[in-house]
Amino acid sequence: MRETGRIPKTGEKNLQNDFDLLFFHANEDANIDYYPIQLAEEYRTPKISHSNMGDTYTISYIGINDDMEPYLDYTFDAVLLDPIAYVSNCAGAHIQGCIMRKSEKSDQFFQLYIKNPEVLIDMIGLEMVEVSD
Repeated sequence: MRETGRIPKTGEKNLQNDFDLLFFHANEDANIDYYPIQLAEEYRTPKISHSNMGDTYTISYIGINDDMEPYLDYTFDAVLLDPIAYVSNCAGAHIQGCIMRKSEKSDQFFQLYIKNPEVLIDMIGLEMVEVSD
């Protein structure tokens, strides 16, 4: 599977455990590409819950209508130990979406993102770098 996203520098925290958002989509090979993202500090809010099994995340599958506009197809909350493993297991499903660590403002973010996807550009605190095969 080809992975994309920001690669942590040596000595940095692993983004697998320290991201706010994880965008994912099926690629042309029916595998899943994903992009772990940290929000800028001013947009980060405390997470809502944590257990020994992991943090609570909001998982949203995003559909595209006939006018090529995104819409929330299905959204639910789940406790995940490893969100990247969760989306990696969706290979072959031809899906796209976003996983966001549940926080005080995560529900508001999803509504804002669907209405105006470009809003994310202002909210990203770290650069994204594509990883090639």
